[in-house]
Amino acid sequence: MIFKNELPLNHEHSFEHLVNSWALDQQEEDKECYPDLYTTNLDYYQDWACNSLRDELNWEGLEWKEQEDE
Repeated sequence: MIFKNELPLNHEHSFEHLVNSWALDQQEEDKECYPDLYTTNLDYYQDWACNSLRDELNWEGLEWKEQEDE
């Protein structure tokens, strides 16, 4: 994943770590505070975290695209 008009650094590993961390945090919060919303399906929380990250990047005005295979 690279940002438009920036050095072609691969941010994929950092974003995966962030998404997984946010997913686990949200799952734990739901378990403790919102048991009616809680699910053991981690994919649900990872999708939520990925969407949150995309929204955050868009809000910051950052454009990104998948890194092309060489």
